[in-house]
Amino acid sequence: MTSYLIKYYKRTQQPNDVKRLHTTVARAFEHAASLGNAMLASAFLQTSMDAYREAGMQDDSRRIRVLMQEKIGQAGAEMVPMQAEIKISFDDMEKFLDQVVTDDIGTSFVRIAREFSYGGSRLRKLFKRH
Repeated sequence: MTSYLIKYYKRTQQPNDVKRLHTTVARAFEHAASLGNAMLASAFLQTSMDAYREAGMQDDSRRIRVLMQEKIGQAGAEMVPMQAEIKISFDDMEKFLDQVVTDDIGTSFVRIAREFSYGGSRLRKLFKRH
């Protein structure tokens, strides 16, 4: 919603209101960052930093960048390893390889990338089946 207001204020040449909205967004996301874990905070702080920068408040933008970097460092400690074992039959793997591997390495890489990209893939369907 604020993006519409910011566009409106820019179009109607109201720079004080543009700055006020950017500052409000920055402060709101900075506050939200204080409420969550470090990973969530770093995402909120990115938005806050960008909004301060758009408001022309470089000192606040730098302050938030430093805080965001600290949170990113803390986020690593909060992460836990996750793993899952999926069994794929030899026949299913052979079918998959027959569909993606060709004599041309470039074509094979493109097919492999397509299979593992978002929205694809027969392999994902195979994982769901098992």
